[in-house]
Amino acid sequence: MKKNQAIRYLSLLTFGWLALAAPAYAEAPLASPQEWGVYASLAGTSWRGGNRQGDNFGANWRITVKWREVGVELIERWESTDNQSRPMTHVITRGDQPGELRLAATNGVCASRTGTVRPDGSVLFVCNGFFKWPMHVVAPRDGVWEQHYVSLNGSEVAGIKDVWRFQGQSGAGSAAAQAPSRGATDAPSVPAAISASPAKKAEEASQAPGTAPAVAAAEPVSSLAADWGVYASIVGKDWRGASNVSIRWSKPGEELVETWTYGAERGGYAGQQQLVATIRRGEKPGSLVLSLDREVEGTRTLTGKIRADGSIQLLKPGLILDQRLLTMSLSSPSRLEHFFVPPGNAMRTTLYLAGSDDAPRGDGRRPGETWGAYADLAGKHWRLVDDKYKRLMSFDWIVPGDAMYVRTHSLAADHVETHHVARSPETGKLYAEPSLWGSWKADVTLDGDRSITLETKGLFGWRMSFARTADGGFEYSDGAYTGSMVMVSNDETPRLIAAAKEAKAQREREEQQRKRERREAFNTALTAVNSALVATNETLKQQAEADRQRWQRERERAAEALRQQAAAEDRQRAAAEERRRAADMERVRQLQAQQDFERQQRAQQQTPQPQQATQRNVEAQQLAQQQQQRRAEEARRREAAEAERKRQQEADAERRRREEIAQRQRADEAALARSKQLEEALKRQEEEARNRPVAYREGITLCAPPQNGGKAWLCRGPLQNMSGVLDTQSGNVAVRQACGGNNVRDLGMVAGYRAYGCGFGIHPTDRDAPNRDVPESLGVNHVPGRGTFYCNPTQVFVYCKGRR
Repeated sequence: MKKNQAIRYLSLLTFGWLALAAPAYAEAPLASPQEWGVYASLAGTSWRGGNRQGDNFGANWRITVKWREVGVELIERWESTDNQSRPMTHVITRGDQPGELRLAATNGVCASRTGTVRPDGSVLFVCNGFFKWPMHVVAPRDGVWEQHYVSLNGSEVAGIKDVWRFQGQSGAGSAAAQAPSRGATDAPSVPAAISASPAKKAEEASQAPGTAPAVAAAEPVSSLAADWGVYASIVGKDWRGASNVSIRWSKPGEELVETWTYGAERGGYAGQQQLVATIRRGEKPGSLVLSLDREVEGTRTLTGKIRADGSIQLLKPGLILDQRLLTMSLSSPSRLEHFFVPPGNAMRTTLYLAGSDDAPRGDGRRPGETWGAYADLAGKHWRLVDDKYKRLMSFDWIVPGDAMYVRTHSLAADHVETHHVARSPETGKLYAEPSLWGSWKADVTLDGDRSITLETKGLFGWRMSFARTADGGFEYSDGAYTGSMVMVSNDETPRLIAAAKEAKAQREREEQQRKRERREAFNTALTAVNSALVATNETLKQQAEADRQRWQRERERAAEALRQQAAAEDRQRAAAEERRRAADMERVRQLQAQQDFERQQRAQQQTPQPQQATQRNVEAQQLAQQQQQRRAEEARRREAAEAERKRQQEADAERRRREEIAQRQRADEAALARSKQLEEALKRQEEEARNRPVAYREGITLCAPPQNGGKAWLCRGPLQNMSGVLDTQSGNVAVRQACGGNNVRDLGMVAGYRAYGCGFGIHPTDRDAPNRDVPESLGVNHVPGRGTFYCNPTQVFVYCKGRR
């Protein structure tokens, strides 16, 4: 809204026009071909043509060449014959060096060029900027004048890229074609179109047949024009249109005040003040400083640059470069135009010089005599019968007899479109154009007071008509609708408009309520999912705590078993040590017995009495000892075998116990691993639930066909609503801006709308820009070819571009 308001404020700042003084042809010096080249003989001629199509002439431009001051300044006026481009003016003057020309253009790709007169009289122009765009203007031959767009090798022409050809009108070609044959010192003769005095021209125009009004005579150039440009000529005058402007001196010659108010066609805003600008001269020659009473484009101070044709370019001062905003020009003494930059932009608005009510025009007739059925429609309101858009049309004068506005209010959508119908100062014919920032121009045909027809030309042309019926009423037709017009009283009109606004407000409230309900449903679903996730998380925590306690008990049992095993091993080692000591003591006892026996034998040998009895005793003792040793050895073997058996049993038991412990540990570890896997799986499920992509339906822009005879389609997109002429550059830009993206696809016609896919998905529940679901809001249930994208709604809120 702020941006649109800023643009509206910028459209208010108009700049006047530099009056063209009538040159004194009889006393002016003649132009030299050495200084002006081919232009020395082109003044006073007119041409028609354009971009060459094979061997045929294009018919989209008409060029008129004339001196503003002979030998000093030449004017080349370009006018579009098909109303597809705005007029432009080339101002040609001599340069600083001999044979050098300067060309200043009011619009186009290059605003300033420098030309060089070549030996054959042709002129080679190059642009004064980074891009040169060289143009070679050659001398006319056999009634044909060509302009070549060329490539250069240094300063020489290397090749021809494009050729524009123009055919002479009214003998212009034959007169101009002889110019190259003259000697360099010969002074060219003044063309017949120039030799006639302005008074003679006006007299001939007034006697010519037809209804075209006489063109107003040029005003004398003010002495303040050099410092104030157009303001020197339009100060003290009032202009009417979409806005009304008044320009007055607050300090004569030093300070101007420009006041803007809304025009009558703006409905409830009519008469309210829009903007007040205080204008002073700048420090540099040809510059102005504008102080605004409110902020525009982030500043209250703008600068104006006076251009060669008297128009003023509005600039916003910048840190490095100034930003060009608007250019204002005076196309005729009664027409004030302002258009967007860059130069050549067809988006323009026209204001009209205020005049007296119902005053006779230049042809001596009053408005009712020259406007046909418009005179009966003016000052009245009309409602279309059985119209789905419920259109209410209002007609009224901007300047009586010179311009009127037609305001079409679509009550169904509370949408207003306004266009102007005006009389051309040059031809006297009626034409129509948009009130604010339009790019189309329609021819108006009157069939007396019986019918009115508005028609545009070209591939995307349209037609609108108003026809009087037998009962004195009117019938409206625009191709898509034909129906009767019923007059509505001045008292009923405000009630209808108020009802439309209330219905629109109710629709907006209902839409907001639906958005709130969708948002609340989405929040409720998220709350339920969060609650489930919290419950699952709590369950997992409880299960993890139970597993931890169980693992703690298992560890304690394993530790107790290990302690018992260590105690048993200690007892076994003590028993084995006791047995070893007993065996050692038995061996010592046997050794002592053996030693005692040996001592006895030695003693017996020393005392052989009684040897036989002693021998038997010895043998008996030996036998007893041997038996005792055998029994001891058998006892040791039995003990060793029993010990080995017990050891083996204990080893087997220990092995089985350790295997059971290891098996339980493995089971515990497996259970722990399963628990961890379950926990991780639940966490993954929870994370996937949070991050699971959902379907985002592709954003769609639906463009409604032109209404009320307009050419622009109203395109409603996910981001915003824009208007433009489809299948043109401006229309493509409008569709992309409505989408909010550049990957736009044409999906054809759907339910009476032109559908475009925006190349990204819109949020499944949020319906604020840039997530507006236009088909849903317009009741279009199915759009063929509509894509689907997938993103996480908690992370991607706008411009989902994920695919599966």
